[in-house]
Amino acid sequence: MEVVGKYATKLKSELTKLKKTIQVLQSEKNELESENNELKRKQAQETKKVEPDDEEVTLNVARKKSKSIAKTLTTSSKKPKISSPQPQTLLGTKVAKFFSGQAYPGIVISPPTCKWGAKSGAPWWKIVFEDGDREDWDEVEVEEGKEVCIKYFKNNKNK
Repeated sequence: MEVVGKYATKLKSELTKLKKTIQVLQSEKNELESENNELKRKQAQETKKVEPDDEEVTLNVARKKSKSIAKTLTTSSKKPKISSPQPQTLLGTKVAKFFSGQAYPGIVISPPTCKWGAKSGAPWWKIVFEDGDREDWDEVEVEEGKEVCIKYFKNNKNK
């Protein structure tokens, strides 16, 4: 019987140690969870304070300009003197360019300008993409860009 009593005492002692270890681990777990929650809260605050980079600002300015230009052209009583047959209808038009297996959305931001190149004296429109990239497109490229936009971004409506 003495042997059983010794083992019982030893088991009780081990059980007490295990209970203390569990309490310590639970306490550490609670501390880690608290720290994790604090980090998440700080991270959420920091993401709210993030300043837009130059590309985002440029794109937002381009969008605002295209909207104001489109408004001006539709509300103006005077017709602009541009040789191209449809400059007003393309301003603010949503387009997209298919590149490296992905479609990149953009918008027509300025009236056509004459540019000497393959089509001598043909009008070219300035395009700004959401990633900040800028390009000059002729009428054919704008029409193709409208089709790509419709095909890959069905939720976006072109003018």
